[in-house]
Amino acid sequence: MEENCYNTFYSISRDAEEEKMVKKQRDIVRGYPKKQFIEKLRRLADCLENDEVFRIQISGERIAIPPGAVITIEHERGKQEEEIEFQLQWKNAQ
Repeated sequence: MEENCYNTFYSISRDAEEEKMVKKQRDIVRGYPKKQFIEKLRRLADCLENDEVFRIQISGERIAIPPGAVITIEHERGKQEEEIEFQLQWKNAQ
């Protein structure tokens, strides 16, 4: 299924049902081939530009990132490697 910020990956009723469920804490790092990563970044950029919800599925969980999410870039440097993280943070719906 092709993903975009407009897609109906799941219906509104399913969104509401998932919101009612208690979310478990997670900390997952998922690797992607370069081409898939670029596609996801393009979709994210389109959603940010159009002030729309960005939807993505990571390790089986569907995640909706609201347009008002805080965007940060983190840089870490160790003795033998460096890392950059593009981060989006938002409050969970109650």
